[in-house]
Amino acid sequence: MKKDLVSVVMSAYNSEKFISDSISSILNQTYDDWELVIINDASSDNTLKIINQFSEKDPRIKVIDNEKNIGLTISLNIGIKNSNGEFVARLDSDDLAEPSRLEKQINYLHNHPDVGLVGSGAYLINSFGNKIGFMNVMSQPDFVNKFMNNLNPFIHSSIMIRKKALDDVGSYREKFRYSQDYDLILRLSDKYKLSNIAQPLIRWRVSDNSLTMQHHTLQRIYADIAREFAIERRNYSHDSYESIEFNNLIDEMKIKNQGRYLCDRGVYDLLFNRKYKDGCAELLKGISKGGFPYNSYYRGITQIISKISVTTQRRKKQHQ
Repeated sequence: MKKDLVSVVMSAYNSEKFISDSISSILNQTYDDWELVIINDASSDNTLKIINQFSEKDPRIKVIDNEKNIGLTISLNIGIKNSNGEFVARLDSDDLAEPSRLEKQINYLHNHPDVGLVGSGAYLINSFGNKIGFMNVMSQPDFVNKFMNNLNPFIHSSIMIRKKALDDVGSYREKFRYSQDYDLILRLSDKYKLSNIAQPLIRWRVSDNSLTMQHHTLQRIYADIAREFAIERRNYSHDSYESIEFNNLIDEMKIKNQGRYLCDRGVYDLLFNRKYKDGCAELLKGISKGGFPYNSYYRGITQIISKISVTTQRRKKQHQ
């Protein structure tokens, strides 16, 4: 019986430190009918050289070399356009896929024909590849869709999408420099059920350098824009993406939601950067400006509880 081809799309920019492990994690999949489409976004280090070393040994690895740096969103669209699979999976160039990831997600989509996208939980790893925690995710489709407009319940690097669903709604929208995944996910949710597998199927790398505070705030702003567009589509069957000037809208969002963005930054510092003093200060400042980090708290509290649980278990074992 012929297997369905899965296209794993990966964009890479100056990723020489981690990309070998990322590629190897796809080579080690239990599901072997895949192609890995890697877009080198004009890296200035040895990223392309490393990619080519792998592609020379395995014809399933397809390499696209951008002449100039064009960013993640456009690069991913180029990768999708050059993919041949019935399913499209994402993996960032510094993350790892667990060996059974593709197999379990393919099986899930086969068993749930009404689901257009499936993600998964994730182990959190540091820059050395050591596990430092895990990210819980919502897993019931009805629950996921219910809370979709309040938060993004998916880890971008974990998602697998039916190619037919992408054809229905279109790929990533290029004005979204950040939170392009959330905008796509919201548009998919207009027509399909979406779900997560609770089990961690990727290793999601978190480090001080992986996301600057400036970029983190921009992600929040673009996510808010994606939510506004989703509301427009529900009310008017279309949104104002084509006509709106993003720079003006971003400036408005910065002023309107200043308190919440400060709270979000505080939670991020507490969880991922372990900057407890800075994180608490940002939280308090954000709350004083009327911010309430609802979206951050859902994941944040979950992660804090998870870490406390893991730490407690380790201490118990040490004292046994």
